[in-house]
Amino acid sequence: NWIRDKGFGMGAKVGAIPAAKVRRRSLLLRTLAAAFALVALARPFVGLQEVSGARAGRDVLVALDLSRSMRVADASGTRLMRAKALLADVAQALPGDRLGLIIFGGAAFLQLPLTTDHAIFERWVEAASPEAIDDPGTDLLAAVQVAAKAFEHDANNGHRALLIVTDGERSEGALDEAVASAAQSGMPI
Repeated sequence: NWIRDKGFGMGAKVGAIPAAKVRRRSLLLRTLAAAFALVALARPFVGLQEVSGARAGRDVLVALDLSRSMRVADASGTRLMRAKALLADVAQALPGDRLGLIIFGGAAFLQLPLTTDHAIFERWVEAASPEAIDDPGTDLLAAVQVAAKAFEHDANNGHRALLIVTDGERSEGALDEAVASAAQSGMPI
């Protein structure tokens, strides 16, 4: 009898509609739970955290020679194959630095702007081909000028350098002027 009196037995009201006060309380709790879940998804934090915009790494533009002379096969593959292997090692050795790629022959082009994604840099280097350059000559001055222009348009004025990867055969361009202007602007080659 006690069980029946407490509402646990057969006489309990199973499908009864709860009172309005209970419904409001339930709706309020569900609304609060949903609101707290949304706030938790937003991942708020309390306090201030000072963030510096400065980077510690360097900005290195790599100028890769794709002239006709880079196709020459020497002791261990072509000069271009060895240059690409060297650049893969450079990317591994500079983990915190931004790298960019300039391809040049008789003309120069910024192929990949500065990036910290070294895997992308390595893919662009691997894809570089002498067929990408119409002029088969070697114009180092054009590569230096493209690098200076790329650094000029980049907002970060940190440590900058231009790494020229070439076989040393030069057929065009007054390199001395370009090197002097690069040195004046603080871009070592």
